[in-house]
Amino acid sequence: MSPNSPLIFALDDDPQLGRKIAEHLTLNLSPLELREFPDSEFKIRPLSSVRNRTVFVIMSLTRTPNHSVHDCLCRLLFFISCLRDHGAAQVYALIPYLCYARKDRRTKSRDPLTLRYVAQLLEAVQITGLIGLEVHNEAAFANALRCPAHLIDSAPLFADHLAPILTSEQVTFVSPDLGGMRRVEHLRQTLLKRHSIACHFGWIDKERNQDRITIHRVIGELEGQTVVIFDDLISTGTTIVKAVEACRARGAAQVIVGVTHGLFYGGIPKQIMEAPIDRMLITNSLPWTPPERRGDGPIFECIDSSMLWAKVIQAISGSGSLSALAISNAN
Repeated sequence: MSPNSPLIFALDDDPQLGRKIAEHLTLNLSPLELREFPDSEFKIRPLSSVRNRTVFVIMSLTRTPNHSVHDCLCRLLFFISCLRDHGAAQVYALIPYLCYARKDRRTKSRDPLTLRYVAQLLEAVQITGLIGLEVHNEAAFANALRCPAHLIDSAPLFADHLAPILTSEQVTFVSPDLGGMRRVEHLRQTLLKRHSIACHFGWIDKERNQDRITIHRVIGELEGQTVVIFDDLISTGTTIVKAVEACRARGAAQVIVGVTHGLFYGGIPKQIMEAPIDRMLITNSLPWTPPERRGDGPIFECIDSSMLWAKVIQAISGSGSLSALAISNAN
């Protein structure tokens, strides 16, 4: 390994994305020690020198089978602090999924701005920069961070995957709610620019009261159409399943669901498995295993984001341009 090569550490319990990123760069993941104590405290340290090196730390901040989201956040903060203590020249946090990004604004009296608080913690440990993938609200992400921050756009990944699938001219992209309209329209425009595929646009007017979702109306041409529903994340699947059922009721011939982050903590929920979905596309921002097709259940396909992350590391390390990758500067 060249002394000028970046060092890459992957802190996830299952660092399969980190390994793929390193392979694209013909590098190995840098070794580290993570020791946990009976009271749940831990220590984490690099096992090779980081002095005067550019370091990339990869970790999705979410709950895992063995750790809470707070454990993962502390692991990242403590490790970055340790790297700084031992002379790392630059430390970039590559966070495929950023915790608390959904709580980005005040909707009730005395509400917290939790995304901003997470940003302040990351800034306190002196990260050089943060790179995320498809956050819930790009503007809120930009406003929360004062350090250099960039967002990877997942739309090209989905556009390239969808292009050979969308053989019919009768295609409508649908946002599952008002808040996602900009995201879905951006994917539609990306597909048009990259592959010259023109599609219709629609959206669903819904109301959420606690965990209960009511569909008021569906806007757009759906009869006989291949419908593509796109969202930033899926957990229990309630919103997506309601959207799929509403599109089917309006005469959709086929329904494809695309989601950037699959937050499947206890496995893929039964209601998603049983929903009338023809394909479900999810990136590997979080580790998950596509299940086998069961009866008429949906077909799950994993979209690999590792090459794009590798290009980000190359660009930051001096052999490319972030703007050339269509990665936005959030600040």
